[in-house]
Amino acid sequence: MTTKYKFISIVLWLAAVVSPVGAICGSDMHYGTAPVFTYQGTYQNGWWGYAIQIPKGYKGASFSDPGANQHGINIVLSPKAEIYVNGQANSLEEETGDAPMTSIGYSIFRLNIIRQYATEIRSYQLRKANLGRLNGTYYIVSYMCSGLSELFIEEAIIAVTPDKSPVYDITLQTTAKRYKKDHELFNQVVSRWHLIPRE
Repeated sequence: MTTKYKFISIVLWLAAVVSPVGAICGSDMHYGTAPVFTYQGTYQNGWWGYAIQIPKGYKGASFSDPGANQHGINIVLSPKAEIYVNGQANSLEEETGDAPMTSIGYSIFRLNIIRQYATEIRSYQLRKANLGRLNGTYYIVSYMCSGLSELFIEEAIIAVTPDKSPVYDITLQTTAKRYKKDHELFNQVVSRWHLIPRE
């Protein structure tokens, strides 16, 4: 299969199997929602094989059972800003063997979800990036929403392991007014993310 058609098949496959993440236009944030469990300092996810250092002064929150197969945590920053750290099975693992292409597919799919809710995409950037020692993709998108005067920003790094699964992502969702400060926290989380042995 050529690279062009391989890429198209990835995007179509994502559209069929990946559920949209919430928090478009500041909705579905977890601010004020009681977590099931909270973390400070180091968060280790042995099920999916990664660990992070939660920025000082903040807590990681799990809104699901912290037992086996927990995907990750939310670091809630404000009513309209949070960082989500996630690990999950790669739903493309049987479709393609190209790890960077898979991360690009996830990024493009996410942009298409934002386009469904946003009234205007102001800017969008996509480039290669590393998450720990993994190759992946970084994207940042700014957009406007109906009835809201705020400019919203989402940025993320998405990567998969060389054997195509799991897929990992760290995503910041915030507003333009908060972006400079929240971006620093996002970079802290990214810089301290690393793989650990899976349980």
